Amino acid sequence: MFFDASSESALPHAGQPHTGQPFADPFDLTGDDARTRINRLLVENLVREGVQDLDAPHLVVCTDLEDGTVSFQGPYADALTAVLAAEAESGDIAPDISGLRFTVAPLLPPRPLD
Repeated sequence: MFFDASSESALPHAGQPHTGQPFADPFDLTGDDARTRINRLLVENLVREGVQDLDAPHLVVCTDLEDGTVSFQGPYADALTAVLAAEAESGDIAPDISGLRFTVAPLLPPRPLD
């Protein structure tokens, strides 16, 4: 089968009339749409970094909401394993003890002392 560029189905916006306006440059951060493009780039970068963090080691953080005591379990191999551990732990303990919050956090490398 041959590609027919004159076919409407071959056009990126098939069935929509062409306005005659050039396509917006995705790297042009000026003008009316600048804030929208900057926001999109920021969100895409945050999502990309967040997805990469899912494969990193994670901890389960248990916070006692009454006295502020915090305990940690882990590290677990990745975020999913830590979430499963947090759910199991909250199911084993939380029904007996109210006021506990279980969260999951990435295990970050230590910061150098200045």
